[in-house]
Amino acid sequence: MPLRILAAAIALASIALLMSAVPVNAAPDDGFDNCSMDDAAMARFLGGSPTPKDLGYQFNVTALSNTTFTVGLSGTKEPNNPFEGLLMWATDARNQRVGNWQLRPDNLGYSLICGGRAISHNVKGLKTMLPIDAARPSGFQLTVPSGLPQPIFVRAAIFKDKDNWQVIRPMAAPAFNAQAARAALAAMSSASTLGSVVSSAVVATVFAVAVAVV
Repeated sequence: MPLRILAAAIALASIALLMSAVPVNAAPDDGFDNCSMDDAAMARFLGGSPTPKDLGYQFNVTALSNTTFTVGLSGTKEPNNPFEGLLMWATDARNQRVGNWQLRPDNLGYSLICGGRAISHNVKGLKTMLPIDAARPSGFQLTVPSGLPQPIFVRAAIFKDKDNWQVIRPMAAPAFNAQAARAALAAMSSASTLGSVVSSAVVATVFAVAVAVV
């Protein structure tokens, strides 16, 4: 009996040792639970590399009015630079989180969090920046109250995996420009139309396959 007890203890100790070697923090593939991030918080959250990398992302921000902005991302190294996760928020000149975000009606893959004060991805898998996707060209919309300390900064944290991540350099929201606003609205309308066409094509294809199978 003592030998059996000793063997059981050794087995339990071995299991505990193996479990301790497995990283506790996996990349948050299905969404952030923080409302904002800095480098230190991002490193802790992902549990991988402690050092950010320049992954080649920047903001596209256009003022639709003095208080409403469209926000998207673009790749500085390649036009479509897929990523796994995204957290986006805004602050005023006092570094206080401000504003309310909106998503396009046809948006997939992102959710409002923190009472609408931030946006996070909500599904696993790579997200692209093709025109039909929410992250580009202007899939997100930010509205802030008037009278806030200026400028308003758009901020984001993004990752490909737990060892490849970046807190994107904040971008000051631009002043309202009627011509730029019209171009942004046209891009949003075009992206929504293209998204609807693609969705319809996918549904039609699935239906055709189902009929063929039957």
